[in-house]
Amino acid sequence: MQSVTELLKTLIGIPSVNPEDETRPEFAGEARMAEFIDGYLSNKGFATERIELKPGRPNIIARYGAEHPSRTLFIEGHMDTVSIANMTVDPFNANEECGRIYGRGASDMKGPTAAALWAMDDEVLEAIKLAGKQIGYLACIDEEKGARGARQMAETDFHCDEMLVLEPTQLNLVLAHKAPAWIRVEVTGRAGHGAHPERGINAIEGMAKAIEIIRDVHQRHLPKNPHPLLGMPSINIGTIEGGQGTNIIPDRCCIGIDRRILPGEDLSIFMADLNTQLSRLRESGHVLAIEVKSLAEGEAFETHDHARLVQRLQKAHPAAQRQGSAWFSDAGPLSACCDEIVVFGPGSIEQAHTKDEYIDITALQEGAAVLRDFLMAFAAE
Repeated sequence: MQSVTELLKTLIGIPSVNPEDETRPEFAGEARMAEFIDGYLSNKGFATERIELKPGRPNIIARYGAEHPSRTLFIEGHMDTVSIANMTVDPFNANEECGRIYGRGASDMKGPTAAALWAMDDEVLEAIKLAGKQIGYLACIDEEKGARGARQMAETDFHCDEMLVLEPTQLNLVLAHKAPAWIRVEVTGRAGHGAHPERGINAIEGMAKAIEIIRDVHQRHLPKNPHPLLGMPSINIGTIEGGQGTNIIPDRCCIGIDRRILPGEDLSIFMADLNTQLSRLRESGHVLAIEVKSLAEGEAFETHDHARLVQRLQKAHPAAQRQGSAWFSDAGPLSACCDEIVVFGPGSIEQAHTKDEYIDITALQEGAAVLRDFLMAFAAE
């Protein structure tokens, strides 16, 4: 049997950069990774299916075990990686040095993927089948650009009892995460010569007032008590554009907002209040027009700590901490497809997307062993 270390090196050597980050066909897209995972699991006896949601970019669904199972458990992992631009290590060579394996995806997400694939060995699969249960593996495209592969799966009739979503969590149990809500605000003013600012309407100054209002509205919509794992919703103004020249009164200014919302929070209430408050800038003459537009909204999730999936993972790795996260994953949209869902895997999120991405070999091997114990417990439960 191939070691988990060698399996990871194989995966790193298969380029799968998200096409929005890479145009060279030899590096872009998940098709090569999908082909490998399909073949790997087919050789183990899984029944596999390809769902091509985007041309040449299939999701893979693989199932093993009872045809009418008493319980189903899926492991999900995304196949795409971020850009390889400006990396200081060879992105696809999987160099091993000082107890680490370097390369794009070593931590996010090929390390956790290798651990999970290795853990589904013949003994584990036979135990699950004899128990009348079913294990599945779901490989999704496009997580790095909005979880569109997972989101489109959630719109099908796909369902399972439990799902473990792979991410580098340092083998801690992420039981909840926030959802990103991306908002665009554009202010329109009146241009003029910078020598006579009184003759125009300065869109940048109008935006400065808008930002104050945005922060006030955000504060007003904070819950009375923080979420036990996630704390409070957050807001970040990440981009700003405006102005044509130092000596010109700017007639346009635009900002991009990232608001992270909690499970169960209704973004429409926040948006309605924001629109109402910002419209007063137009009524007061500080701007000619102001537009608020929702660009994207993710899905938050939360699984209670008494869930069978959580308890089984905790027994497999007693040192694991139960956590929440502000970052987003495929668990958001896929939480609609299953009764219990947890984000879990070896490696550190601090290494994800870095120019010298790596995973510690000891962490990879420990993760593989924990996942195997977890799967054996699923069979025996």
